[in-house]
Amino acid sequence: MQNKLERMRLLQLLVILATALTAHSQGVIRGKINDGQSGESLIGANAFIEGTTKGAMADLDGDFSLEGLAPGTYNVVGRFIGYRPHVQEVTVTGDGVQVIQFNLFPETFVIEQAAEVVAKADRARDTYMENIKKKSASSIDYISSQQIKRTGDNDAASAMKRVSGVSTVGNFVFVRGLSDRYLKTTLNGAEVPSMNPRRNTIEMDLFPTNLVDNLKVVKTQTANLPSDWAGAYISVETKDFPDQFMFNYSSSLGWNTNTTGKEVLSSQRSSKDWLGYDDGSRSLNPTAQAAAQNGWPSAISVSFSEQIQYIIDRDMIGSSTVDGALSSCGLGSLNDISAYSDAQCVLTGLGYADQWGASQLGDSLYFQAAIPASIEANQGLTDVGQSFDNTWEHVRRTAAMDMKHSITFGNQTSLFGRQLGYTFGAQYARNTRGYQDGIYGRWAAGNVAGTDELDMQQRYSDERTNETHRWNTLLNLSYKLNDFNKISLMGMTITSGTNSARFQEGVNPRDGDEMQQQRSHRYQSRTLNTFQMRGEHYMPESELTVDWIASRSEGRMSTPDLRVLFNNYIDNTEALVDEAVFYGADGTTLDASASGDVLDEIEGLVDDGVLSSNWADDVAGTVQALQDEGVAIGDMDIPTETNRFYSIRPDRYPAPNRFWRDLEESKTDVKVNFSKPAFSASDRLEGKVSFGGSFVRTERTQQEDAFTFAASGQFFDQFGGSPSQYFDASNMVVSQGGDYIQTNNVSNPSNSDVGFLNVIGTYAMLDTRVNERLSGNVGLRMESASMSIESNRDTADLTPEQISTNRGTLDETNLLPSFNMTYILGKVDPIRITNLRAAYSKTLARPVFREKAPFRGFDFETLQTLKGNPGLGQTSIDNIDLKLEHYPTLGEMVSAGVFYKHFNSPIEQTQVQEAVNEELTWSNVPYADVVGIEFDAKKNLGNVTDAPFLRDLSISGNVTLIRSAVKIPEAELEGIRAQDPNHPDTRALFGQAPYIVNGVLTYINDSADFVSTLSFNVQGPKVFLVTQGALPNVMQQPTPTLDLSIGKGWGEHFRVGFKARNLINPRNRQTHLFNGVQYDWSSFTEGRTYSISLSYSI
Repeated sequence: MQNKLERMRLLQLLVILATALTAHSQGVIRGKINDGQSGESLIGANAFIEGTTKGAMADLDGDFSLEGLAPGTYNVVGRFIGYRPHVQEVTVTGDGVQVIQFNLFPETFVIEQAAEVVAKADRARDTYMENIKKKSASSIDYISSQQIKRTGDNDAASAMKRVSGVSTVGNFVFVRGLSDRYLKTTLNGAEVPSMNPRRNTIEMDLFPTNLVDNLKVVKTQTANLPSDWAGAYISVETKDFPDQFMFNYSSSLGWNTNTTGKEVLSSQRSSKDWLGYDDGSRSLNPTAQAAAQNGWPSAISVSFSEQIQYIIDRDMIGSSTVDGALSSCGLGSLNDISAYSDAQCVLTGLGYADQWGASQLGDSLYFQAAIPASIEANQGLTDVGQSFDNTWEHVRRTAAMDMKHSITFGNQTSLFGRQLGYTFGAQYARNTRGYQDGIYGRWAAGNVAGTDELDMQQRYSDERTNETHRWNTLLNLSYKLNDFNKISLMGMTITSGTNSARFQEGVNPRDGDEMQQQRSHRYQSRTLNTFQMRGEHYMPESELTVDWIASRSEGRMSTPDLRVLFNNYIDNTEALVDEAVFYGADGTTLDASASGDVLDEIEGLVDDGVLSSNWADDVAGTVQALQDEGVAIGDMDIPTETNRFYSIRPDRYPAPNRFWRDLEESKTDVKVNFSKPAFSASDRLEGKVSFGGSFVRTERTQQEDAFTFAASGQFFDQFGGSPSQYFDASNMVVSQGGDYIQTNNVSNPSNSDVGFLNVIGTYAMLDTRVNERLSGNVGLRMESASMSIESNRDTADLTPEQISTNRGTLDETNLLPSFNMTYILGKVDPIRITNLRAAYSKTLARPVFREKAPFRGFDFETLQTLKGNPGLGQTSIDNIDLKLEHYPTLGEMVSAGVFYKHFNSPIEQTQVQEAVNEELTWSNVPYADVVGIEFDAKKNLGNVTDAPFLRDLSISGNVTLIRSAVKIPEAELEGIRAQDPNHPDTRALFGQAPYIVNGVLTYINDSADFVSTLSFNVQGPKVFLVTQGALPNVMQQPTPTLDLSIGKGWGEHFRVGFKARNLINPRNRQTHLFNGVQYDWSSFTEGRTYSISLSYSI
C-alpha cells in the first residue's frame, strides 16, 4: 500500500513537472492576412489550427496571434469569406514566436505566378496601386511614390503630368481636357481650400512629393465620392508609417540656365522672405489704414480770404491794416470778398501790386500765404502719401543657386501596450525662375473679310523673375485602440512665398511714336494648415466596418503691396544746324564764312517755300535744292542731339496703383462611411452594401485695398523717368498750384466680400460580384448645396433690385446616380487579367465664389476687366466611360478607353455684351460636349529579352485624343459674325487640349543600385483666354518637356542623384492664330534646370 502511494505521488510530481515545463515552453504564431491582389488587410479574416478549435480573427491591420501553443508542428489555415483558404505548416519550438503571412485570393482565382509580397500593404509601391486599380469598381489611374522617385518630380503638379489624360496650365491640373472647374482635389479624401480667387481647386505645386505616398486619379464616379467633378477626383495620399524605423535626409543644389549666377530683375525683400512669408514691412502702413477707416482726406484749396487770415494769424500783417483795406474797398469783413475786383482792391490796400507780387516773387501773397496755408490745410493728405514706402523701382541682384533640404523619419512603437505608428517629414526649398527674352503682344481684328492680318495694339519686350521660398511639415500618427479600432491623426502645414518683378517696354500704336514701359512688383505668400482625424472600426459580430474623417483646413493667400506703374517716353531728335559741316563740290570742307553763306541761302529757300523748316531731316533734298540755286556744295553733315521725354498718361492706362489683397478660405469636412456584407455566406452572390454621409462647409473672406497716385501736372520728365525720384517724399507734399502727387483711396467695397458654401451629402451604394467574371457598383447620392457670397458694399440706400445684384446665392438639391461594371474577359487569373469596364454617372460643377461675387476689377496679367455674375448657376454633367484593360503580368498593362461627357449649362468665360469697353464675365452657355480616346501601356523589356541592358529597361506611355465643342451664346455669336460671318457656332472648351502624350523610359539595375528615367510630355494647343468679337482666342501652344533623372546607390546608406529638367527648352507661347500666322500674345523660354543631390537613408 505504501509503495502504491509513493508511486502515485511520483506520478503526480511528474505530471506537475511536465505541465510546468509545457507552460514554460508555450509558443506563439503571429502573422498577417492580406488580399493577394491588392495587399490590403482582410479585416475579420480567420486563422486557426487545423483539427482544433483554436483560432484568431485578423484585426484592422490584418494581424492575428495564436498563443499558448505547445512545441510541435501545426497546420495553420487562413480563411476569409469569398477567398480560397490557404494552409501553412508551422513548427513551434520552445517559447519562440513564429511569423507567417497569408495572401488570400478570391475562390475563383488560380494562382500561377507568385505576387509581390510585402510585410505591410505598402501604398507607395507600384504593385499596391496596380492591384488597387485592378480591383477598383471605378476607373482609376495613379502615380506612386516609387514612380515619383524614378522621374524625379519635386511636386504633385509635375508628377501628375505622367497620368493618362492629364495636362497642366501653370500649377493647375487639367484632366481629359477639362479645367480645374471640373476637378475635385482632396488630401487623404478630405477637401482642402483653393488658394486662388478664381479657381475651383488648389494649385498642385503646393504638395511636395517627399510627403506623398501616391496620387490617385479617379475618372468614374461612385456614390461615396463628392459629386462636384467631371474630369477627375484627385486624392493626394500622404506618407503612411513604416513597419520599422526609417530615416531619410536629402539635400540638393540646382541651377537654371536663365537665372542662376546672372544679374536678374528683382524687387525689394523683407527679412522673412526666406521663410516664405513677409515680415510685415510690405503691410499697409498704419497711417493709410487709419485714414481708410476714419475718412480719407481730400485736397483742400485755400481761398483768398483764408490766405489773408493766415498772414494775420501769424502776425505777418496787422488786423487793423486789413480792416482799413477792407473798409477802403467797401467791405465789412473777409467773408464779403466775392469778386475778383474785391480781391484786387484789398491787395492794393495791403501794399501788394497783385497776388503774385510786383518785383520779388518771394514777397507775394502767394508765397507768403497761399503755399504755406495750402500745405498746412492738406497736411493729412501729405502724411498719407509720405507714409507709403518708395519702392517703385526695380533692383538687380545675382540669382542664387536652387537649394532643397528634406528629412523624413518614422517607426512603430508601443503606447499603453498598443501599437503607435508615426511619420514625420519636413522640406525647405528655394529657387529663382525667370526670363529675359519675353514677348508681350495685344492684337485686334477688324472686319475679317477685309483684312489679311491682325492690328497690333501693343508689343513689348518682357522680362520677369520669380524668387520662391517654401517649407512644409507633416506629422502622421496612428494608434491602435484594440484589434478592431484604430485612430489616426495628421497635421500638415505648407508655406510658400514668391517675390515677383516684371518689366515691359515697347510700342503702343495708339500712343503714336511714344514708347511705353510697365513696371510691376508682386509678393504673394500662400499658407495651408490642415489637421485631420480619422477612424477605422470593425464590429466582428455584425461584420460592420465604419470609417470616418474629420478635417479642418485653413488657407490664406496674401498679396501685400502689389505695385503697377505705366509710363511713356519719346525720343526727340534735334538737328544742331549751327554745328553743320558743309563740303564743297570737290569734297573740301567749307570754312566758317562759306558755311554761313550756305546757311543764309538755306534760310532764304525756307522763306520762299522751297525748303521746309525741317530741311535738316532731308540732307539729300537740301543739297539738291542748293545746287539748283547754283550753290557750289557737294554734301553736308548735320550732328543731332536726342532728348528723351518721359510722361505718365492716366488717360491711356491706369494711374500708378498699389494693391493690398488678402484671401482667407477654410474648409471643415466631416465624412462617415458604413459598410457590411450584403449577402450571407450561403448566397450565390457576393458583395457589400455601403452608406454614409458628409458635411463640408467652406468659408471665405476676401479684402482688397487699392490706392492710386495722381500727379497734379506732367512732371515725371523732370526726374529723367526715375520712379524713385518721382515718388520722393518731397513730391508727396500737397500744395496749391504746385507740382505734387496726390494719394487717392480707390478701394471698391464690391471687390471685398464674405461668403460660405455648405454641402450636405448622403449616399447608398452596392458593390457586388455576380459571378467569377462580372462585378459591379451601383449607387445613388443626394447632395444639397447652399451658397452665399456678398460684397462689403453698403446696402442701406440700395433698392431691392440693386441689393440682389450685390449678393450671389445658390440653393440646389440633386439626386445623382452612378453605375460601374467590370467584366473579366478570357482566363480568370489574379495576375494576368483582362477587364472590360463600363460606367455612367451624373455629376455637377458649381460656380466658385469669385465667379458669383458682385465685383468688377482690372486684371493686370491679361490687361482686361473681369466682372462677376451673381446670377451664375451650376452645371450638370452626364458621364459615359468604356474601357478595356489588360494586365499581361505584374507591372505591365495595356488599355484603351473612350469617354463622352455632355454638359448642360456649362460655365464659360464670355463677353459682357452691354459693356462700353471690353469686359469679360462668366456665364452659363447652352451646352458643351467632350469626347475622347485614351491609350495607356506599360512594358518591362525583361519579360521579353535576357540581353544585359535591355532586360533592365521598362517603357510606359499614354496618349489621349479629345474633341470638345461649346455652344456660343447667341448674343456673343451675333457680335462675332458681324466681323466674321462664317464663324462656327461652337468653339473648344476652355483649357481643352486636343491631344496629350506622355512617355517614360526607365532603366533599373538592381545589382548596381542604379536607376535612370527619361520622361517626355506634350499637350496640344488649348484655349488659354476667350477673346472678343472675331479676334481668335488666345491658344496655349504645345510646350514639350523632356526630363532626365539618374540615381546611384553609394554603399548601404548613401545615394547620389542628378536631374535635368526641360531639356528641350521650347518657347512657351500663347498666340492668336489668324490666316495661318501665329501672333504672340505672350512668349518666353523657361530655361533648363539641372540639380545634384545626396541622400542618407536608414
